Amino acid sequence: MTLAPSGTVTFLFTDLEGSTRLWEERPDEMGSSLAEHDERVKAAIAAHGGYVFSPGGDGFGAAFRTAADDAAAALQAQADIADLPDISVRMAINTGEVEERDGNYFGPPVNRTARLMAAGHGGQVLISAVTAELVPGLALRNLGEHRLRDLGTPMLVWQLGTDEFPPLMTLDALPGNLPVQLTSFVGRDADVNAVAELLAEHRLVTLTGVGGVGKTRLALQAAANVVDGFADGVWLVELAPIDRTRVVEAIARVLGVEIGHGASVEASLLDAVGPRHLLLVLDNCEHVVREVRRVAEELLRTAPGLSILATSREGLRVASEQLFSVPSLDDDEASQLFIERARASDSRFVLDASVARVVTELCARLDGVPLAIELAAARARMFSVAELAGRVEQRFRLLTGGRGDIERHQTLRAAIDWSYDLLDEPERLVFARMSVFAGGGTLNALEAIVADDDMSADVVFDVVASLVDKSLVLADRSHAESRYEMQETIRQYAQERLVESGEAEAVRARHARWFADFARRAGRGLYSTDELAWDERLRSEIDNLQIAVAWGVGAGETDVAMRIGGSFPRQATVRPLLGTAHLAEIAINVEGADAHPAYARVLAEAGWAVASRGDRVAARELLEASVAAQRAGARFAAAAFIYLITLASWDNEAANRRLQIAREGLALAEASGDLVATTGLRSAYSSMLAIYGRQSEAQEQAQQALDDARALRMPVLEVAALFSVGESKIRSDPHGAMAALLASLELGRLHHNQSEAGAALALLAYVEARQGDARQAVEAMREKTDWEMRNRGYARLPYGTGAFNRVGRHDLVALCDGNMLDTAMQVSPLFDELHKEEIAEARHVLGDGRFEHFVERGAALSAEDFGTMLLREIDATLAEMDEATSE
Repeated sequence: MTLAPSGTVTFLFTDLEGSTRLWEERPDEMGSSLAEHDERVKAAIAAHGGYVFSPGGDGFGAAFRTAADDAAAALQAQADIADLPDISVRMAINTGEVEERDGNYFGPPVNRTARLMAAGHGGQVLISAVTAELVPGLALRNLGEHRLRDLGTPMLVWQLGTDEFPPLMTLDALPGNLPVQLTSFVGRDADVNAVAELLAEHRLVTLTGVGGVGKTRLALQAAANVVDGFADGVWLVELAPIDRTRVVEAIARVLGVEIGHGASVEASLLDAVGPRHLLLVLDNCEHVVREVRRVAEELLRTAPGLSILATSREGLRVASEQLFSVPSLDDDEASQLFIERARASDSRFVLDASVARVVTELCARLDGVPLAIELAAARARMFSVAELAGRVEQRFRLLTGGRGDIERHQTLRAAIDWSYDLLDEPERLVFARMSVFAGGGTLNALEAIVADDDMSADVVFDVVASLVDKSLVLADRSHAESRYEMQETIRQYAQERLVESGEAEAVRARHARWFADFARRAGRGLYSTDELAWDERLRSEIDNLQIAVAWGVGAGETDVAMRIGGSFPRQATVRPLLGTAHLAEIAINVEGADAHPAYARVLAEAGWAVASRGDRVAARELLEASVAAQRAGARFAAAAFIYLITLASWDNEAANRRLQIAREGLALAEASGDLVATTGLRSAYSSMLAIYGRQSEAQEQAQQALDDARALRMPVLEVAALFSVGESKIRSDPHGAMAALLASLELGRLHHNQSEAGAALALLAYVEARQGDARQAVEAMREKTDWEMRNRGYARLPYGTGAFNRVGRHDLVALCDGNMLDTAMQVSPLFDELHKEEIAEARHVLGDGRFEHFVERGAALSAEDFGTMLLREIDATLAEMDEATSE
C-alpha cells in the first residue's frame, strides 16, 4: 500500500472533460467507458508510486514524492486512455509544501493545482513553473503567464508535450475585471460550489453576513469559478466608497458604458446591458441598499442575460432574490487559514501536534471569523500561539463578562480592539488618520496628509509598512503607483478612533486640501502628453475627491470645494463615467460659490451632471446661468457653450441658436486668451458649420483647431479637431475626410477616448461606403459592428450601412435599419441626411414590400443576436468577394 507523501509534494489532478454532456447523450456507454477510464488512470498512478487521495467521479487527485514520477504517470495515463471512445481528460501537475492530515492535503498548492487543471483542455497536461524546473529532460512548451481562477498573481504555465491546443481558459482570456488577490483563498469549497449552483438557478444571489466574515472573498471566488458561463464577462463593482446618487454611475463606469447623445447615465446603462450575458458582482451594498434594490430590479427586468451576485449585511429585498448566509469557517478551514497567514507573517512558524491543538482552540475563540483570524495570525511574529490564545482569551472574558456564547460581531470587534491595543502610539495615530481615505491612497498622499508637525513623512513611511505587516493595511501593487488601503470593516473602526482622538477635522482638512491640489494637477495633466497616466490616477482617486469636495461644502471651505469642482472641464463628455461632473454638482452648493473665480466652470459641469440623469430643463438653467456669469465677467468656461450646443434640439429653427451659442463661446474664448478653451470651442464651432452646410467655413475653423491642438500637444483636443476636419470635408473632399477620421480614430483609441473614437468610426464607415474601395468599405462596417458590440455608448448607430449597398447586400441595410429604429440616436442633421440616402437606395432596389420584410426581421432580433448575425453575414460576404477575385 502506497503511503501518503508529506512535506513537499507534487500533485496530479485529472478531470474528464464534458462528462455531464456525455452522460446525458450516451448514458449506457458512459458507464463502461468511465469504469475503464478509472481503472487505467489509477493503474498509471500506482505504477509510478502515486498516492490517490481524491478518487472517483470524473477525475483523480494524486500525490507523488517526485515530479518525475508524477509526469511519467500523467504521460502513461494519457496514452492508456487514448483509445477510449468519448474520453478526453485534462490534467495538471504542481509542486509545493502542504499539510497532510488523515490522508488528505491542505494548503495553497492543492488549490492552485485544481485551478491550473480547470484552465486546460482534454488531452492536455499543464505544469506549473516550479514543477517544470524539476523535470528538465521532458519535452515542455512555455505557454506564458496566466491568471488562474484562484485570483492570485499570474503564474508561468508550461505544457507537457508540444501538441497544439486552444488558448487556456484562464481569466486573461475572458472579459471582466476580477482583481488580483494579495493572499490565497482558503477553504470554503462547499460554499463556493453552493453559490455557483445558486447562480445557475437564480439571477440575483445575495451573500449576507457581518463585516469580516468573508462575503467579498467568497463572492469573488464564486464569480471566478463561473466566469466561463457568461459570454460578456464577470464585472466587480465596489460600492463601499459610493454614495446613493452614484450607484448607477459606478456600474456604468466599470462596464465602460459611454453616455449616448442626450441620454442619461441610467438609460445608457440599460441600453448597454440589455443584450449582454454577464454577471455583476455588487460588493458592499448595505449603505446604499435602497438604491441598489431599485437599480437591480430595473437591470434584471431590462436585461434577460444579466445575473447579479451581491454582498451586503442585509438582503436587497428584491422579489427574485436568493439569500446565502455566509457562515464562519469550520475548524479545519479556520486552522488552515491561521497557519497560512502565520507562515506569511513569520517564515519560522512551526506547526506540531501541540501547536495545532492551540491553533484550533484559538480559532474557535475567534468564532471562525476570517478577518479576526487574519489579525491574530499577523501577530505570530511577536507572540507564540499560546501567548496569542491567552491574550485573546483575556480580551474576550473582559468583553463578555465571562460568558462563553460570544456573538460574531463581538468577536470581530474584540479582535480589532485587541490588535489595536498592541499598536504603539505612532502606529495608532497613522492607523486612525488613514481612515480619511476612500479606496486607499498613494504613499505620497499618505505622507502629506497623515504627517504633521509631530510626525515626519519618514515616520509615516515606516509606520505604514508596519501596519501592512500587521494586516491592518493592504498594499496594492497592481497600479503604476502602489496604493495602501484598509478593508472597509477596519476603516470604519479606524474612523471611530479618529473621532475619539479629537483630530478628525484637522486630518480631514489636510485630506481635502491635498486633493484640491491634486485635482488641479490632474485637470491639467489630462490635457497633456501624459494624459493616459493622469487618467489612471484620476480613476484611482475619484472617491477621495468626492469625500474632499463634500468636506469642503460642509466646512464652508469655498476654495477647496470650487477648485475640485472646477478642475475637470469637459471631462464629463470625454470621460463621462469618471464622475467629475458630480464633483461640480456637489461643489456648487458651497457658501460663496458665486464669488469664486471658477463659478462659471463649476456651474457648467454641474449642469452636465444634471443632464446625465435626464433632467434637461434643470441642466439648461445651470448652463445658461454659467453663460450669464461669463457675460458679467466671470472666468471663461468653454464647457458651458459645448454642453448647450449638445443639449439643443436639432430642428431647423434651432440652427441659428446653435451657431449663435458656438460663435459667442468662441469669441469669449479668444478674448480670454485661453488657447486650450479656444481650441475646443473652435472644433465645436466647426462641427456646427459643417452640420448646417457651411463647409468652407467649417474646414477653416477645423484646420485652425487642429494646428492649435498640435501646438499645444494635447491629444484630447487633437482627437476632436481631427474629427472636425473629417466632418468638414465629407462632401467636398471624401478622401481627405477619410484620412482625418482614421487619424482621429487611431489617436482616440491610443488615448482611451471612446466617445470621439466612436463618432469617428460611425462617420468613417459612411465615407468608406461612398468613396472607398468596396472591400475596404465592408471591412470598415465589420470593424464598426464589432466596436459597437463591445462599446455600447455609440452602439447601433445605423450610419455606414451603404457599404452593403456597394456589394449588393441591400437586405442587410434594411435589417440594420429595422434593428436600430428604436435605439439609434439622432446625432446631427448631417448624419441623418447621410443615412437617409443609404436607406433610399436600398428601398429602391428591394421594393417597399421586401424592404419592410427585412426591417421587421431586424426589429425582431435582440441587439446581441443581431450583432452576431451581422458579423456572420459580413464575413460570408467578404469570403464571397475573395472567392470571386480568385476566379
